[in-house]
Formats: sequence, structure tokens, C-alpha cells
Amino acid sequence: MSFAGGDAGWVGGASDYPVAYQSAMSIVLDQRPSPGSLRAEPNSFYTYGVNNSDDLFLFIKRRIVGLEPARAHTVRICVTVAASRLGSHMIGKAGGTSFEPAVVTAEIDGPYYWMNIDKGLQSQAGRDSRLLGRLRDPADERPGYVHTTLCTREAMTVRTDSAGALWIYSGAESTFETDTEAYWLQVDVQLVPE
Repeated sequence: MSFAGGDAGWVGGASDYPVAYQSAMSIVLDQRPSPGSLRAEPNSFYTYGVNNSDDLFLFIKRRIVGLEPARAHTVRICVTVAASRLGSHMIGKAGGTSFEPAVVTAEIDGPYYWMNIDKGLQSQAGRDSRLLGRLRDPADERPGYVHTTLCTREAMTVRTDSAGALWIYSGAESTFETDTEAYWLQVDVQLVPE
């Protein structure tokens, strides 16, 4: 699924930071042309934030419908992303759930924006996520943005809900207090009924 011609039902979100930091995080979630694109129309989903919390997680998500209800599926996800050198500090994650991944407010030394799924922390996967790897190889010193395709290292099992739908998400967790950005160009999802 690419973002050329529209958002294709994808929406963005940001979590893992104190509510009081909201304005300082400078979150941007929108569609725009990818770096170096010869086209003027949006063909990527852009995520940006200033990681003042040392844990910022920026993500995109989409509901997939038309599947058999209450059926387990093996899920594998590959993403193509464009990242600057800042991408070497961003750990890519992807996963799926039978319910909508959403940002909630939790009490962690005060009000904190947190995910309602277990995506893991920083470089660790969680119950609802699999690692993709760094959005850019730290050894890659080319200037500008580099396109990289990353795939989940392990498959996961996700059960559809009673309506035959499930949710897919992909995102990146920043490991340093710095600007965090990525252009998500394509997300490919393989669903195999079990």
C-alpha cells in the first residue's frame, strides 16, 4: 500500500511523552511529497517531532477489513521509509491488533501520553509489535534522505475481530533527544489465515 493518490485510510499518532510537553514536542503528522520526488502531489506519510521526552514514538495505523471474522492470521509487514541521518537513532516497529492502537493518558510521574498496546520500549519489541530495525544504517554517511525497506524479523499472529477486521501499524521510536522524522513511502502487509 503506497501513499500516492491519498492516505489510503492511514492516520498518524504520537505517544510516549508527558502531556505537559505537548507544545514542545512540535508533532507533525501529514501527507506530503517525499524528498527528491519529482511529483508535486503527496506520496508519503510524514511523521516529525522533537524528542524532548527521550522516548518519542511516532506511528501510522490503518484498519483492514473484509477478512473472516474471529480468525487468526499470520502477519508480516515490510515498510519503505526515507530517513535522514537522524533515522539512525530511530528504531522501527510494526505490528497488528484486533482493536485500534490508540494514544491514551496514563499516570507515569504525572499525566503521560502512552499507547494502549504493548509495542515494547525503545529497542525492545512488545507483545503487539515486531522490530524492523533502524530506519537508517548508522554507518551510512550519504547526505540527504536514504530510502530503506525494512521487514519485521518475525511473524506475529493476530486474530480478526467479530466484524472480520484488524489493525496494522508501523512507527519509529527515537532513542535520543533530537529531532525525529521519517517519510513513510509504502507499507506492505502479508496476511495468511491460520
